[in-house]
Amino acid sequence: MPETRRKNTMAAPVSRPFTTPLVVVFALLAVTGLWYMRVEVVLSGIPVGFDELIYEKHQLADGSPLQTKFIGLPPVDGLLSMLVGAFMGGAAGWEPHIQIQQWYFLLQWFPVICVWTVESHRLFCAGRVVRFTGVFALIYQMIGGAVIAPIYYALDIAGTARSRTSKRQLSPAVAKALLPATLLGYFIPTVLLYLPWHRVSDNPIDLLQILIAVWQPAPALPNLLIQLFTFGKTVAPASSSSRDAQKQRSQIRRLYAIAGVLSVTTHFLMAWLCAASTDPRVSFSSVLLPDRATRGRDAMHGLLWIFQIDFWVCFVSTLLWSWVAVVDVMQDGGKQASWMNILSVGLLGGLVSVVLGPGTAVAAGWYWMESVSGKVDNSVPKKRI
Repeated sequence: MPETRRKNTMAAPVSRPFTTPLVVVFALLAVTGLWYMRVEVVLSGIPVGFDELIYEKHQLADGSPLQTKFIGLPPVDGLLSMLVGAFMGGAAGWEPHIQIQQWYFLLQWFPVICVWTVESHRLFCAGRVVRFTGVFALIYQMIGGAVIAPIYYALDIAGTARSRTSKRQLSPAVAKALLPATLLGYFIPTVLLYLPWHRVSDNPIDLLQILIAVWQPAPALPNLLIQLFTFGKTVAPASSSSRDAQKQRSQIRRLYAIAGVLSVTTHFLMAWLCAASTDPRVSFSSVLLPDRATRGRDAMHGLLWIFQIDFWVCFVSTLLWSWVAVVDVMQDGGKQASWMNILSVGLLGGLVSVVLGPGTAVAAGWYWMESVSGKVDNSVPKKRI
């Protein structure tokens, strides 16, 4: 009888009514990314001459020799050579608008790396495929974030169809390691790619090739560093009502606040460079908008097209995922958010993305969720047993 009473009095979390359509939307975004990044460009011969440069001439776009040996394993060395060739135009700054687009994209992605790292260590992610964000990151480095990120979001949405505020605890040791792991694992290595190495090195191209190759696993490094920083420490999740849980929320909010500030900074720097530059190659459109008229000009502009498609699909899918997560939190605790509130959140996210950067919108949304999730947990009525 006590068990029967327990079952009858436990309230189920609020269900998300549109989970299946959302999964379909993310699947369509993944297909869009796959088509424009991997299929349509091949059919159109884009990027022009890239395969010949990399696989036949073993050269970079400026004619410099391409390094073909990195770790001594031919399949991995071949992949790294291809990625070095793809990133070099931006890292070396041969075309200023290409360089701006690259570092802007990668640094705006930092808040997303932070969110993925935090959410993958939540208790509710235990035993789920989305826990292995490092694996997803390594795959999207080879295939494209525009393909893999929407798939990740579809899997996450499907697995959190009922509630996002339950089982959000993570280990105090993990919470403490989040900021140094994400900064050291992703942000700092990314900044290093775009420093003016030609001013301090006699062989900046050779140095950049090594830096680009070493950077490739950077999106997966935060999780690896967390394992390193928490080695030998207790990694059991904190209780949602404990002092540790309150402290970990503060640590996560600090992570998102720093990520947001860095994102705003890179957004304003990009905007200033585009607005103030006297170089006709640099403009908001050349940096942000894919242009069919210029993508066939050479290999670098073909790669720019691919990076721009990657940028747009990645952030459209990420902002949609974040929007859904915010609405989930709004509706937890047994309350139903109005359509006006839901639309207002979406419009606000879009406005912040334009004015302060898409990475800033992501950081702000998840900062807000971290601020209110504890209140939602405490506001859920406790059922008598």
